[in-house]
Amino acid sequence: MRIPLIVFFLYVSQFILAQQLIVAKVKDSQTKEPLVYCNISVIGKNKGTITNTNGEFSIDANPITDKLSITYLGYDTKTVSTSELVAHPVILLTPKEMILNEVTVHAGNEYLYDFLVKCAKTLENDNSRLSSKAYYGSETWISDSDAELIECYFNAKYRGHHIIDLFLKNGRISMSVIDNRIYNNMSNSNIIKKLNLVEYDSFFPESPLQFNKRKLLKYYDLKLIGSDSLMYIISFTPMKDTTKYFSGEIWINRKKSTILKIHLLCKNSTTIPFEGYAEDSLSNVNIEFTETFKELDGKSVPELIIFNYELLYHTATGAQLRFIELPEMNRVITSKNILYLYDYDIPFLMPYFEYDSEISDYTKISLIPYNDFFWHHNNAITLTSEQKAKLGIFTDKNYSVNITEGCYGKDFMSDGKLKWFDGKPLKWSGQYTFWYPERRVFINKAMPSNKTATQTQISELRIEDLFNIEVQILLDVNTFEDSINCRSYTVFDEVKSYYRLPVKEYTNPFVNILFDICEIERQKMQNQLDLGVLNLSQIDSLYNKTMEDMGKLTYKFSYDSDFGKRVIEMTKWNKYVVDNLGIDNIKMFEEYYEERELRNDSILKAGGVPPKNIFE
Repeated sequence: MRIPLIVFFLYVSQFILAQQLIVAKVKDSQTKEPLVYCNISVIGKNKGTITNTNGEFSIDANPITDKLSITYLGYDTKTVSTSELVAHPVILLTPKEMILNEVTVHAGNEYLYDFLVKCAKTLENDNSRLSSKAYYGSETWISDSDAELIECYFNAKYRGHHIIDLFLKNGRISMSVIDNRIYNNMSNSNIIKKLNLVEYDSFFPESPLQFNKRKLLKYYDLKLIGSDSLMYIISFTPMKDTTKYFSGEIWINRKKSTILKIHLLCKNSTTIPFEGYAEDSLSNVNIEFTETFKELDGKSVPELIIFNYELLYHTATGAQLRFIELPEMNRVITSKNILYLYDYDIPFLMPYFEYDSEISDYTKISLIPYNDFFWHHNNAITLTSEQKAKLGIFTDKNYSVNITEGCYGKDFMSDGKLKWFDGKPLKWSGQYTFWYPERRVFINKAMPSNKTATQTQISELRIEDLFNIEVQILLDVNTFEDSINCRSYTVFDEVKSYYRLPVKEYTNPFVNILFDICEIERQKMQNQLDLGVLNLSQIDSLYNKTMEDMGKLTYKFSYDSDFGKRVIEMTKWNKYVVDNLGIDNIKMFEEYYEERELRNDSILKAGGVPPKNIFE
């Protein structure tokens, strides 16, 4: 019996060692400085990562058979076996031998200008369509104090070199409260998306790839600062107003006239891609972009974008925030952002949900709930120990968004820790409300879309013009190897919904029974998903059928009950909810209205005025 047992344990041991987290660091062989955002890939497999700001990386690989390829522009490519890294987790890259030049090229020597124009034409003529996964990381400091850390995963779509869209898969945020305020880096990913190297945009300083040769000769001095048999490194400096034009360097493949890397810098920029709140102003704005490309099917495609800025944020005297006067102050804001693009044409499975693409990153992140399965199996870049501390350790004055299970939805900042200047607690506002058994939905008559119609309008308009309750089921599907993980949520959209009828005693019970009917259908779907026997095509069919069934049931309920007016039908559907969810909406709201009437009577007897109720 011993021999089979030994064979069994050997087999198990090899299985366990099939994948291991390889952790290492990449440095310059001469200076021993860490190489930041260096490319790491497993040879022969569609798997890769980049180093972080400390030159560190981690990647799942076979510690015996796999080999890693380490590439970095300006350095010799190196191949390292994972077995070497297990014993010696430091990789040294050797800088390539370059011919250094310090020759300024003017109109009499125009070949560098020709190279830049040809490179721009190559980019401009590439209209190919691509997609990829994308990792977005952002860190912000206010006067050297940690203010914010964001991590997001997107699906990116390109037209040639230009990113035309970013669709959020999942994200998480850590924020600190500074001087009783939080800094919201609302849409830096959108700023990155807007940058087009070959087309002028009024949001950014101009750059040399946007000019024809005549204008390039007029506005820029070029220098050849390095070259080898494959590459030119060209610096460009504006001849006139440096606050309106980018300076920097560009790396060009001299044989193909394709771009390898570009670095753009503008100090004290007078064209600014963002703005302050209300009457606040920005000054001393320094903007820096670096974009690195890789060759894919003979074309240059973006692989890494670094977007950094520093500015002076001035809160104006008497600036108003929610009718509260803010004190005048100046703060230096520094932000570092990266967008790493990988797994071309292998995008994420996007959540089943339709949301407004123009809403801020914050709202999107609070909408798509944290999924531990997703974050455990996606590690495009290793966080530094300092960044991990920002995400994982919080004091009473800090906020985290979508860091753990259950941290999502409209009320994710409703704990009262952060207060307005009048002492009232600040709550993060959003248009999406997730279904919870202990929470009920009210018609908010303070919203313009819910303004009660006139009697003439009510008699003349169709019911569809007076009433709509928009509910969706959000389904998040994630895969890893042979595993499929499915999570779903029932979501009420406050903006797309409207209720222009007068609010009666049956209105809020009606709305909540409808919302609960949707939740019952979601739970039926989730029960089938939890069996773990469906493939992706079957999951897609199940979701579509669930949405169809939900639409039929809510339509039947609405017209059976005449939108809440018919007591007998309301009672029948209320029992359906009680039987499935244990929630008695009719009883709950009867008690609510009784308590409200007693409270108002007490206030009136004391000579007071009952408070206005925006839900009535």
